[in-house]
Amino acid sequence: MSPRVQQILTERQKLRADAFVFGTEESSYQKSWRRAWNNVFKKAGLKVARGHFVWHSLRHEFISSMAELTDNIQEVKELTRHQNIEPP
Repeated sequence: MSPRVQQILTERQKLRADAFVFGTEESSYQKSWRRAWNNVFKKAGLKVARGHFVWHSLRHEFISSMAELTDNIQEVKELTRHQNIEPP
């Protein structure tokens, strides 16, 4: 996990008990992930479309980061719920 994500999640620990960690900026329920995802990319000046960044890209980033941080590939496999470690 990046230092920035750690900082954000640490700050959000202080939210009320019923707050959504991955909700809106106000910690309420996020009605549309697609709209939120598109807004983030629009603000960053990136294109969201088939063949570009998609929601699943975050999973790939997480797995890559985990693999860089540990020498234990079995731990990465378990944390990411992969059935095997063979490339597709």
